[in-house]
Amino acid sequence: MLFNGMVCFFQFFSVRISITIMGKLQDQLQWIIDSIAEFEDKSGRIVAEMFQELPSKRDYPDYYDFIETPVAIETIQAKIDNDEYKSIDQFKKDFNIMVENAMTYNRKGSAIYKDAQTLTQLLDVTIQNYATSQKIYDQCIDIVDRISATKNVNGNSITEYFNNVPSNPDYLIKIQNPILFSYIKQNVNARKYTDMLDFENDLNQVIENAKLYYTPDTQEYKDALQILNVFTECMMEQEVKLNETQPPSDSNVGIQLDTLIINNETYTVGDFVYITNPNELAKPTIGNIFNIFQTKDGQSQGVTVAWFLRPEQTTHKLNTKFLPQEVFKTTVLENYMSNEIAGKCMILHVNDFIRGNPQGFNPKDVYVCESRYNVHGKSTQKIKNWSLCLPKQARSKIIPLDLYTQPLILQRYSLEYVNVDSPKRKRDDDEEHGGKRRLGDSSKATSPPNGKSTDNVNAKFFLPKPNTTQILSKEQIEAFDRSKSGTVQWFTSPPLDIIERDPILHSLEYLYQKSIGKLRKSRNAKDVREAKSVNESVDVEMEVVKQKVSIKDQEKAILKTLTAFGDYLMEDSKELIQKIKF
Repeated sequence: MLFNGMVCFFQFFSVRISITIMGKLQDQLQWIIDSIAEFEDKSGRIVAEMFQELPSKRDYPDYYDFIETPVAIETIQAKIDNDEYKSIDQFKKDFNIMVENAMTYNRKGSAIYKDAQTLTQLLDVTIQNYATSQKIYDQCIDIVDRISATKNVNGNSITEYFNNVPSNPDYLIKIQNPILFSYIKQNVNARKYTDMLDFENDLNQVIENAKLYYTPDTQEYKDALQILNVFTECMMEQEVKLNETQPPSDSNVGIQLDTLIINNETYTVGDFVYITNPNELAKPTIGNIFNIFQTKDGQSQGVTVAWFLRPEQTTHKLNTKFLPQEVFKTTVLENYMSNEIAGKCMILHVNDFIRGNPQGFNPKDVYVCESRYNVHGKSTQKIKNWSLCLPKQARSKIIPLDLYTQPLILQRYSLEYVNVDSPKRKRDDDEEHGGKRRLGDSSKATSPPNGKSTDNVNAKFFLPKPNTTQILSKEQIEAFDRSKSGTVQWFTSPPLDIIERDPILHSLEYLYQKSIGKLRKSRNAKDVREAKSVNESVDVEMEVVKQKVSIKDQEKAILKTLTAFGDYLMEDSKELIQKIKF
């Protein structure tokens, strides 16, 4: 009996797990298909509009003769509703069939063909975005649940007063931007927050509204402050998780050391250093020491460094502006030997950078940091707690500053983008670097040393405007036609009387298959067409004769015409002549 009970328990447990997994997959697929179905291009047009339903069998009967497996978004949606997809690969297979059908039936270059290409790219991007969306959802739902579960001194939830609009009529007059905690919770459950900043702004608005409307001695005011405390605590915990880094696996790393001495300079955990970059000696890699070690053979020493990237080593929008000497914190850790360390530098959070210069450092070796950079997601996020970005041993370390008379006012700037293929740029670089490389080549100049790339180096460049003046060679000029007077006939546009061909409506493969089908049908109807051809020819000739000859000469012309078609028409022609006489 005990054994049977355990079997039943495990069967029930496995069913629960299966239901949970399928539920999550169904939610994921629903989010993906909704995002694709609602996607709009720059003009505001819904790209997937023509893919929502299958083509009408009455209007496009040939579609179903040629397309073996018709699929539309409505087909995929029905399978999602019925839990028919057991994996995301099955979902992707149907989606790819849908776009391939569109690219097969419609001609290359048509609007639907281009939309199908867009949807193919959009599917991969949307699946990646879901992972980010899921992470944001998990963070938001954790914060919402913890706030809702927190009780005040009366034993009630601290969100009780913020789930409904107060009945006092003056509330909507005094509060310009009313927002409820229940509204935020609905948005979280609907996965409407695509950025943690949006969620944070809405929650802060609830708190600010409460502080503006209620007095400090009220329970509503105190509950709003408690919401802020819980939210801050949650964000602090998430900040710690964001900065958790795993040291790289290196079989040669031995015991840990407290210090490292290079050229009479002592290095400790928490120091910021330059690492020699053989790809660009003028721009060494900037890092923060997280560990000092000795190799297993005891012959060498090294450091584990967290990268800080310069703006040109990140992927960003072309109009992004940066602080002077700005760098970005990453969670990437790499091991370097002591002979690769090129000296010390200093990185300050922006709040300290504007106050003063670190003692003992040249200003050119002092950098400012206000954001972290995700090398996989190619995104940045403002740092809220600088100490959590540092190794635990260095978080309490105080950096002495030579204070400025007044805080700096930092001006942001845009990077200068160059065309790496510009002849002038190449010539300047060859003169400066002995022709060894071209400055601005993102595959070399911005890559971290030793080939340790994280695919984050993706600097974008503006291309210079093309030169509008072009000098042709003698051979090119001679290739142009000339008028009788010897003037070169140079046309700035095609002739106005050019005849445009009608566009092909379908792909060549489809047209070929359709022509084969027509040929088969024509063979079956060949005899019918031949039988009708004689009578049709007679009718045509009759019309021509009636239009060109007078009524008086019609009888002779008709007789002459009918004689040409053979003796077998003579009997019928007499009756026809009698009718014409009437």
